[in-house]
Formats: sequence, C-alpha cells, structure tokens
Amino acid sequence: MADFCMPMLIVNLGGEMVYILEQRLSAQNVPLDKSKRVLQDVIRAMYNPMFIAELFRPQDMYTMASTRHLFDRLAHSSIMRLNESSMDKLFDLMTMGFKYQLIACSHAHELLHVTLNHLYQLRSKVEGFDAVVALVDDVIRLTNEKYAPMSTWDMYQLKFGLPPLRGRRALRPAAPPRPPRGGSPSWPLAPGRPLSRAAARPAPRARSTRSRAAPP
Repeated sequence: MADFCMPMLIVNLGGEMVYILEQRLSAQNVPLDKSKRVLQDVIRAMYNPMFIAELFRPQDMYTMASTRHLFDRLAHSSIMRLNESSMDKLFDLMTMGFKYQLIACSHAHELLHVTLNHLYQLRSKVEGFDAVVALVDDVIRLTNEKYAPMSTWDMYQLKFGLPPLRGRRALRPAAPPRPPRGGSPSWPLAPGRPLSRAAARPAPRARSTRSRAAPP
C-alpha cells in the first residue's frame, strides 16, 4: 500500500497549506481580489493535469525533505513570496494539521473522508473559476476511483504508511488521567494539560534516618 500513499499525502497537505495561506492573507489585510488570485494560482499549480497524472501512479514515498521542497515550489507558483523561515513554519503547521486529522480517524476509511473534505473545501474557494474547478473535480474523481474500493485492511496499511504517522516522533493522543476509585482526583489538574502518570503517582514515603537501637 506504500505505492499509493503519495496522492493522500500531497492532497491533504495541500489542503492544509491553502487553509493556512488564506488565514495569513486575511490577517495581513491583503485585498480580497489579490487573496483569491493567490489561492487560485496555488490550487491550479497543485492540480496541474501532468503533475496529478504523475502523482497518482504507483511510486515510492518521497522523503519529507523532498515533500517540503515540492510545497516550496507550489507556494511560490503565485505572486506570493515566502522566506525560508516562513516556509519552514508553514510546512510545520501543514504537517501538524494533517497529523491531528490522521490520529482523529477512528476508522481506516475515514482517511478517505478527510481527503475528500479537503478537496471539496478547496473547490468552494475557487468557485467562479471554471477551469480551476474542473481540475479539482478531476482529482475528486481519481481519489474516489483509487481509494473507495479499497478494503479496510488496505486503508489501515495506507494510513500508517504515511510519513506523519511513521517513526518515533509520531504523535499519540494523550489519555486523560483516571481518578482514584470512589472519588475525584486529589491532585490539582492544570486546565488543558493532561497529567502524566508520574505526576499522578503518590510520592514515596521518606525513610527515617533514625538509627535503630541494637537489641540488648
């Protein structure tokens, strides 16, 4: 299933990139027409037919460094320009956003739903630009054709073959601490921060330093 990971990776990271760019353009008070032009150019480059045809053929996974370089080129396909630091932050946010959605999938086929949601959201951002809408529609068709018929096991393998869930640095959902039986926790809980098991464990009793008297 590793041969079919690349479309899932690029489509979902691309969706996250467009969300973040849209938010940053709005926060910087970029005129609406220029903002739409930037997003339209990025989406058109991302779903270029030649690139998509190459992306959807079976192939080995890119390294994350190669993937970052690819999105560097996509982000600069418009009039927008990002320096190295801004691009690093953008790629980190994209990766974290997709990783969170991967972890939140309780069923393997939900990965397909996440991917289609990204595509339909991007389609809504280019409404009125028929040529770009047609490009997104083509990727929606290819995604359904390739992944909808897959079994649960194949989708499970696909999900855990994606780089954001591979390696020791992959995130795992934090389980909330369990209160003691018969009552609420006696330790203070910081809002929004789960307590670690080590902190929840009662402190060991200190040993007495008094020397015992020798028996008579």
